[in-house]
Amino acid sequence: MISLLLADLGVGFSIGCGFLVDFFVNRFLAKNVIVVTFFLASLGILIVVLTHKAAWVWALMTPIGASIAVGYSAILALFSDQVSENEQGWVMGVTGSILALCFGLTSFLTGYLANFGTSIPMYLAVVGIASGGIIMLLIPKKKFKKNSA
Repeated sequence: MISLLLADLGVGFSIGCGFLVDFFVNRFLAKNVIVVTFFLASLGILIVVLTHKAAWVWALMTPIGASIAVGYSAILALFSDQVSENEQGWVMGVTGSILALCFGLTSFLTGYLANFGTSIPMYLAVVGIASGGIIMLLIPKKKFKKNSA
């Protein structure tokens, strides 16, 4: 059942990356897309943790995955827009390296934190993703280059 639930999340990632990113990034400012999708993902995860109902978990996995995919893709575009064309490869490489490090640390930290309660990693995910949205919200528009803010 866990693998099917992760597949449900993967469907959301696929829909988000395959269809929704272009739609939102081409119509709205990247900063706004990031803030909204991060808050939607946080809200979805919080509902999953608080309800303890399987139907909610199954129903929310696809929208959570889509929100995370759109937000992540928009933040990559925002990073890329902040540097010249010559530096974009470097920025994407550093971003990819940080992402890989975070995925690796997540494996260890999730197992450790679950010792204190199985919901603790989920609550930390809510706090972390919402914090990212708040930070993006607080960054002044003039700090962004080009028309990506």
